[in-house]
Parts: sequence; structure tokens; C-alpha cells
Amino acid sequence: MVFLMSRLSISSNRRILRTR
Repeated sequence: MVFLMSRLSISSNRRILRTR
């Protein structure tokens, strides 16, 4: 499922951006 992977990647990216 690429959709699921994409959503997870975006979530991770947003979390990292927020932490920074």
C-alpha cells in the first residue's frame, strides 16, 4: 500500500519538523 506508506512518511516528516 503506497498510500499508507505515504501517509506515514508525511506524518513522520511533520513530526520531525515540529520537533525542530
